[in-house]
Amino acid sequence: MQKNWKKQIIVIIMILLLQCSFIIYWGIKKEGLGCDELYSYELANDASGTPFLYERSDYLNTWHDAAYFKENITVQPGNRFSFYHVIDNQVQDVHPPLYYLLLNSVCSFFPNSYSKWLGLGINLILLMISQWVLYRVATMLMPDDKCMQVILLAFYGFSFGVVNLVMYIRMYMLVSVWVLVLYYFILKIIKTASEVGQEGRKIERIAWYHIGVFVTITCGMLTHYYFVIAAFFLSGFYVLYLIYMKKWKLVGTYVVSAFGAMLNSVAIFPEMLMHIFGGYRGTENIDNFKNANLLQNVKVFLKILNEQLFGKLLIPLLVVIVVCLIYIHVNRPDLQESNKTSFPRVGLGLGLLSVVCYFVLVSKIAIMPQWRFFSPIYPILMIALVCGGRYLFGKVLSEKKTCIIMAVLGGCILGVGWYGNVAEGLWEGSAHAEEVIKSHSEAKTLYISKNDFKVVDWDNLLAQMNAVYITDTDDIAYNAQIISEYGQEDAMFVLVEYEYDDKEIIQSLLDNTEYDKAQMVYKRYATLYLLER
Repeated sequence: MQKNWKKQIIVIIMILLLQCSFIIYWGIKKEGLGCDELYSYELANDASGTPFLYERSDYLNTWHDAAYFKENITVQPGNRFSFYHVIDNQVQDVHPPLYYLLLNSVCSFFPNSYSKWLGLGINLILLMISQWVLYRVATMLMPDDKCMQVILLAFYGFSFGVVNLVMYIRMYMLVSVWVLVLYYFILKIIKTASEVGQEGRKIERIAWYHIGVFVTITCGMLTHYYFVIAAFFLSGFYVLYLIYMKKWKLVGTYVVSAFGAMLNSVAIFPEMLMHIFGGYRGTENIDNFKNANLLQNVKVFLKILNEQLFGKLLIPLLVVIVVCLIYIHVNRPDLQESNKTSFPRVGLGLGLLSVVCYFVLVSKIAIMPQWRFFSPIYPILMIALVCGGRYLFGKVLSEKKTCIIMAVLGGCILGVGWYGNVAEGLWEGSAHAEEVIKSHSEAKTLYISKNDFKVVDWDNLLAQMNAVYITDTDDIAYNAQIISEYGQEDAMFVLVEYEYDDKEIIQSLLDNTEYDKAQMVYKRYATLYLLER
């Protein structure tokens, strides 16, 4: 037994090392950051009191050096671990502060430095923490099946959706950890409560697990407000189970822990109430709850989840599950579970019901069709798939055959999911733009902006430019005068946001200045051109 356990640990360590290498590979391929990712650095690190550049009084119709933009996304030497500014920035934003405090803490060790690896490193560590908690959950739900425990870890860490989650430098990896940890503590309470009387100190352990629930819910609510939805369903179905089992003391203890955590979260960051019920994101969610077409949204988000987690094989998987259930019910009634309140069945059912309800509600309220809003339930979905598959196949097949089938099935899902795909959020072309900017280090930049959030999309590139003049007018005479007056080098950059007709503006500038050549360098929310003469 001890020998088998050591072999399993060696295999798990090898899998985790491969997964780290896989993440680092895609991290190297990641050339730039998206707008929301740059918001992470901006809101974590800016200490000016006005983190959104476009809201500053000195933003428009003046020149800015590279430091103006760099200081917006980096911790400055005099402001390391300046948590007050982080929280103040989040008061002005629409998210709670915990993730930004974490990112600020890491960036504070590297003042005045910007790197994608600071954010990616946090996510990679969070993935390893997720894997550890997943393993602990697997040993509870599948205590004697070491093969399936390993398959779960391999399947989760290599899946297309989870790699995309790690590559996305936002709070969603962290909130998925909190949801998984809450599920873990609930399972531990259920399991330990069923063993009270078999050995000593079980009641003391249950008390510690409720403290864990308190801390987890507090941290989850301070990370992302969608955590509240996941926690509500996990807690709600757990309390219903306790009521069914007439475990009134546990009902009371859990309710006190959960509501105490909610009150604690609000006490720490009271602005969350305004964010949820009065902020523009909260208002959008409420409006969607009232008006969105649920069936249409469910179809859209099922397609997204199918691509992210199930290798576009969700329908075949559902067919196999239904066939197995019918076979067991009709032909093998002797294999049906006689104990409807057995721990694995209760634990798996609790998780599955919670993620289904989360999926339906978030499909209704989500502000845009993106996978990130469902990432909090990724770990429990994986647990449900692997444990559910093991339960179904294990009813009619030997343990060895079940392990082989699940390994093959997992390999097919991973293979199909990755076939022809690359990790999302690589922002290819950003490295080329950086090279062009560095090769024209003396060139100035004219930035024609609508004076809104899109400047953040270019923050890291603007921080590498010599000097940037920002204007919100596309008046040709005005912009041509700026270029003629300040564009004294052989080259000059022009950045035009998408609301403007960039081709018309560039042609007009060529007709009205000494520059006679234009090359498009990079395009995102705005298009960067290099003018030369």
